[in-house]
Amino acid sequence: MAKRSAYLAALILMTVVLAGCVVQPPFNEALERQAVITALNGWVAGVEEYDVNAMAGTGIMAPAFRLNIGGTCKTLGRLLEELKEDELNQAFFRRDRGYKIRLDIDGAVDGGVDKHEVDDIVNAWTIVSIDARKAEVTGFFEVYETYNGTVGGPYAPYWRSDSGSIKINLIRLPNAWKMESMLLKYGSGNYPHASIGLDGTGSSEPTGFGFGTYTGW
Repeated sequence: MAKRSAYLAALILMTVVLAGCVVQPPFNEALERQAVITALNGWVAGVEEYDVNAMAGTGIMAPAFRLNIGGTCKTLGRLLEELKEDELNQAFFRRDRGYKIRLDIDGAVDGGVDKHEVDDIVNAWTIVSIDARKAEVTGFFEVYETYNGTVGGPYAPYWRSDSGSIKINLIRLPNAWKMESMLLKYGSGNYPHASIGLDGTGSSEPTGFGFGTYTGW
């Protein structure tokens, strides 16, 4: 009887493992806050490197993800389709034109003055709320770009091509925090002191996340 019970217990355990059932670890707010920031910074790096998997892969996006941008709501499927369509162009401009982009996330603007510094490597996300199931994170963003203009030519300085605000809702899964929704708003009305420097506006029909202007060259 004992042997049969042990066999049944092993069978149940194997069934659970094969089904992909994973026990949710205990909630530690300090650790989870860092996990959220790490996940979002990985997404920023994906945008800068045009890594489609890092931007919109299963490691960062929940299946039901929705992007609201420029009055347009995009499903994850549509977002991935647009990002993949641009991969070859992005690779060309990065390789042959020296194109680089910096997506800088700013928090509350210190002292009410925006410094507009492209070398600001710290992303100042604001975690509005977080619990064992979900989190809401906000920030302001600036987009900086550069390219060398001609093959082998000198690099032009970075220019600030856009600004706006971002709000992201995430859900906590056993192995990761994943984005469930993102709201992007472009333009001076959505960025503190945007009159200092370029007044970014974004596009009414943006491709992907709408960051970058390389398609206009």
